[in-house]
Amino acid sequence: VGIAVGFGAQRLPSHRRRRDLVEISKALERSPRDIALHLEKAEATMSPRARMRVLRAAEKLAPSDYIVWARLLELLAAEGFPDALSSQLEHTWARLQALEEQGLLSGRQV
Repeated sequence: VGIAVGFGAQRLPSHRRRRDLVEISKALERSPRDIALHLEKAEATMSPRARMRVLRAAEKLAPSDYIVWARLLELLAAEGFPDALSSQLEHTWARLQALEEQGLLSGRQV
C-alpha cells in the first residue's frame, strides 16, 4: 500500500476535511513540534513567502525530514526563486552526503 500511494502519504490523510489556518494554528499551539501540522499549514497558506517561512520552521524542527525538503524545493521551483532554489539544492545535497557518511543512507540512495 505504501508504494501504491507514495512515500509519506500517511502524513496528510486525504479523507480529512481541509482545515482553515485558524484551526491549524490552534493545533500547532497544542503540538508545536508536529511536522504534519506544519506541512498542512504550508498547504493552507496562500502567500509563497509565508509558505516558505512555515516550511523553514518545519525544517528547523526536523532537519532530516525528506518531505519537508521536497516541499521546500517544490515551492522554490514553482514560485521562481532560482537563487534560493540553487542554494537550497546545495544545502540538501550536503545533508544527503552527510547522511551517507554517517551510514544512514547508502550511496545508491543518495
